[in-house]
Amino acid sequence: MLNQDNEKIIQKINKKTINNSKFTNKEKALEWFRCKQNPFYYIYNYVYIPEHGTGGFFKLTSNNLHPKMKRTIRSIYKYHKAVLMASRQLGKSSIAACLISWAAVFYPGIQAIILNMRKNAGQNNLKTIKSIIQNLPSWMVTNNPFKSKSEIVTYITLFNNSHVDVFYPSTTHSADTLARSLTSPILYIDEAAFIRDMKVIFGLLC
Repeated sequence: MLNQDNEKIIQKINKKTINNSKFTNKEKALEWFRCKQNPFYYIYNYVYIPEHGTGGFFKLTSNNLHPKMKRTIRSIYKYHKAVLMASRQLGKSSIAACLISWAAVFYPGIQAIILNMRKNAGQNNLKTIKSIIQNLPSWMVTNNPFKSKSEIVTYITLFNNSHVDVFYPSTTHSADTLARSLTSPILYIDEAAFIRDMKVIFGLLC
């Protein structure tokens, strides 16, 4: 079970930079298992978040990850459900991208749905997830992590058949058709209070 004691152990590990380029096959398998068992381990050691506007990346650590986001990760891991009401610019979308990428990489064939209030916001969420996965070590996700090489902006399909879709209200899709007929264990709703016809959409998805 993930708890604060486990996170302290990870902080000690993080003081030494992991040089995964020199891992043996056995060490790679162990690292893969550690990441699957603990999202904090995965995030602190392997996730790089794209910085919009700079083209660069930054590394999440125990020191720069907001305490509310740490609590969010623990809650989702333990209870599998969370409703978060928090101020802006805490890193909510980034943490959601971290967790969705974690589930998609380490749980083959999983289906995730992202629901957003507008097209560009939803596509940016998907773009962040894709960037995180692209920056993972090749031994963790194979050399070609995505099944399609084209720049699809509404969904991604991974090498292990995990799938992430983005949906948003639009003039071509009515509220009662969004994500219909999809069985998904992961539903991420961003800015839920501002999504048009939210009661109709949420009632159908849940």
